[in-house]
Amino acid sequence: EMKGELTEIAHAGDIADTLRAYKAGELLRIGVRDLIHSARLEQTQGELSDLAGAILATQLNHTQRKHRERHGEVKTPEGKPVGFAVLALGKFGGREMNYGSDLDVIFFYSADGQTLEGLPAVTYFAQLAQELTRTTATPTALGSLYELDSRLRPNGTKGPLALSLDYFKQYWKDYY
Repeated sequence: EMKGELTEIAHAGDIADTLRAYKAGELLRIGVRDLIHSARLEQTQGELSDLAGAILATQLNHTQRKHRERHGEVKTPEGKPVGFAVLALGKFGGREMNYGSDLDVIFFYSADGQTLEGLPAVTYFAQLAQELTRTTATPTALGSLYELDSRLRPNGTKGPLALSLDYFKQYWKDYY
């Protein structure tokens, strides 16, 4: 339901305050139910996780659209579009979020490729991940959304910010 509501209200050009106001309203609703003990802990944690997921998905769609307008689209050498995904880890992925939890994530893209201007996928999607991280953490008059923490990726802060699934295919092929 949250994703549907956010999709409807987030068609505007700048969604920063829209998402922050929506988050505040939902946190109030969830918090009141928690305070008066009308929801179990697991339900509260699940709703907080669902809220984060819906907001992150909406912000990702918006950020991705703007990024594509500026830099074009990444395509494989065969001309297929390259997809991008965010994997939830930690309390976020386990649907055990608290009110002050950050979002542990890993950024993936589906295959290697480049834009028409020659920007490689690894750079394109690292920039997209940085922009998403920045837009969710940047405070406005209504506060910030979430801190995205991507340090749990396989090589920590030493590896690329966004990982190609081709890398993992090769890794598992070599491993087995």
